[in-house]
Amino acid sequence: RKAPAGASGDPAPAVAFGGRVFVAPADGERVYALDAETGRLVWESGPTEGARILGVSRGRLIVTVAGPLRGIRGLNLDTGSYRAGGWAQGDVHLPLSYGQGLVTDDGIVWPSREGVYFLNADDGRKAYGSPNPLRGPTGEKYFGNIAYADGVLVVVTPTQVRGYVAQSKKIEPRPDPAPRERFDALADRAEDAVAAGDLPRARAALAEAADSDLPAPFRAWAAARMLQLAPPATDPAQLPAEVRAAFRAPVTAEWVIAPDGLPVTLEALLDRHLGRKPAPGSVPAGAGIDRTLRMPPAVAPLFPIAGAAGPPRRLFAAGPRVVVAVPIDQTAPSEHAAADLFTHAAEVRNGFVTAGPQAVALYGAVREPLWVFRVPATDPLPGGAPAAGRFRIRCGCEPTTPHLSSFVLAGPWLLARVGEHHLIALDLPARRGAWVLRAGGRPGYEPAQFPHAARFGPHVAVCGAFAVAQLSDGRRWFVKLDTGRPVGLPALGERTACVYWPHAPVDLGAGRLLVADGPGLVRFLQFGGRVRWAFEVERDEGLTGEPARVWSRGDVLLVAVRRNHGVEIDRVNFADGKRAWTDDPAFADADRVDLSSSDADADRAYVPAANKLLALALTNGKLAWEADLPDARGPKGWVARAGKSCVIVYPAEAVPVETPDAVLDRLAKSFGREPFVWRLPGLAATLYDAWVARAVPVLLFDPETGRRLARFDVPARGPAVTAWFDADRAAIATGDRVVWLK
Repeated sequence: RKAPAGASGDPAPAVAFGGRVFVAPADGERVYALDAETGRLVWESGPTEGARILGVSRGRLIVTVAGPLRGIRGLNLDTGSYRAGGWAQGDVHLPLSYGQGLVTDDGIVWPSREGVYFLNADDGRKAYGSPNPLRGPTGEKYFGNIAYADGVLVVVTPTQVRGYVAQSKKIEPRPDPAPRERFDALADRAEDAVAAGDLPRARAALAEAADSDLPAPFRAWAAARMLQLAPPATDPAQLPAEVRAAFRAPVTAEWVIAPDGLPVTLEALLDRHLGRKPAPGSVPAGAGIDRTLRMPPAVAPLFPIAGAAGPPRRLFAAGPRVVVAVPIDQTAPSEHAAADLFTHAAEVRNGFVTAGPQAVALYGAVREPLWVFRVPATDPLPGGAPAAGRFRIRCGCEPTTPHLSSFVLAGPWLLARVGEHHLIALDLPARRGAWVLRAGGRPGYEPAQFPHAARFGPHVAVCGAFAVAQLSDGRRWFVKLDTGRPVGLPALGERTACVYWPHAPVDLGAGRLLVADGPGLVRFLQFGGRVRWAFEVERDEGLTGEPARVWSRGDVLLVAVRRNHGVEIDRVNFADGKRAWTDDPAFADADRVDLSSSDADADRAYVPAANKLLALALTNGKLAWEADLPDARGPKGWVARAGKSCVIVYPAEAVPVETPDAVLDRLAKSFGREPFVWRLPGLAATLYDAWVARAVPVLLFDPETGRRLARFDVPARGPAVTAWFDADRAAIATGDRVVWLK
């Protein structure tokens, strides 16, 4: 419909919002709403002349009009009317538009032939006080096109580009709302529309949520709610287009809680809506939660100590006051008095041992610990004759006690680092310190060290009668366990990587050891003999300098080499150290790959890499399949374990709803805007809740196809997670509970 010849011929920008496209053609007489999927006309407004769309604000389409009644209007998004659910500011004395303005939910910026007006989004009336309209620095009225970013209003006039700095907080850019806030706003809008009987508007709000960048669980909920509001159907093609668009991978694998209170995947919910039976074998037979045990308040699971003999019989958790031992066979747990704060634990003969930064405690069947070791904070006692003098260094401050770390069991002895300069061996049955070794090579503990003295690396291994340690100057020590003295084994050499090992050397038993001696270099050491073989990558280009990672089980030996473009994974023969795969190494598009978090069965190796699970064929290294994993929201990533009928994957740390760093950044900005002291306790509580409130998603995958079979979300408090697996059972311990899966 051609407008009069005097109408503007300038292009008229369109707006897409809520599943619709709004247009005001320059040669048309109305504003039109089209279906974004099909282009079908949904509604047309009343007669307009020279209409231009500024945008959508507060659920209304903001349009400027040149005639027949000039002004600015807020049109109802569902009907196009400004009378029902909209507003209009029009008068023959109002100015004409001049240029393209902009809108936000806080206000409307409207350039006119008299200057720039700032209007309320709710009713179109003037806002923000005087001056209104805003004029140019020398009184110019004509402003033109407008944009806004970072607190600056940018205006293009016929001859200039100007930038105006906002002085009113009301027009400052608001911080981006958290994903939960955005989701709640869209969900509330949809439910309000459902209550009003306006199902199209509700579906439009839900479609906006389902098609957004919100986390997958929120998008899955929106898709499920859209499905509830859709008419009955027996085939997916009969569902509305926006519903079909929302039900796509990987969202269909997400879990929601059905109205009957049972968790169900989005895919299963669709099958239920269509009257279809779920595919047989979608979950391993009998899989599910076997039992749940709630943990006492303020405890966290303890990590296992390396070197423990035999499979574990119990999982351990501890807090400031209690240590809990939970039998894996689901018999009654036992509680013991906590002698300190602990991080690690392991079974020993007739009891268990716990270790932490400040203490090691040995427990038996009684509540109180049988023996507690603490690093003394005082200087060594003077030796020699009573008259012998001694220099002492005082600093006028409280002495600091080095913390304990790098725990490993060597039969009845527990080895640990004391700070970075000492190794200590604790004889647990005799309840005594067996020996202490300094990084300088002499026995005994010395609190004061020179700043540049050699240090022990963070990883210690036990192989046969030796403890194997790395020093910061690139030496490798073999320490006799019975004496605590380093010994020379010339055939094996003493030089290793100058960068700390990424993990402890791999003990293969019978005096055999795999050591990552440099970037792309792994040596197979045979105690009492020589270096049996050395595996080294062919190309040095792109190596990051980090030593290789090694994983071994049975006859499978995998080596991961980190390069600046990703990680290469190769299989090596035990007999000669040569590559077992004739093709190129497998490639993982990830910054790092921790092979200790991987596992293998008879056919494939399962390697978590970033947010992917890679299944590599053991015969040739080819990618059998890959599966998407949720965002672990942390640097430790995922752990994979191969079961009898499925692959189990869980995060190494419990996953927070939102990363504490993001919450801290948002709280800092919030406090910067309103720096009131009374807000600090509430902000601190919010940050604490963000750090504590977590979950552990346990995922089950089909080892043949990589299809996700099931997901169990275990509630957690804090990041710590420990787990135990055998062929067909698993136990997951968090700071909230222990869950047994079958």
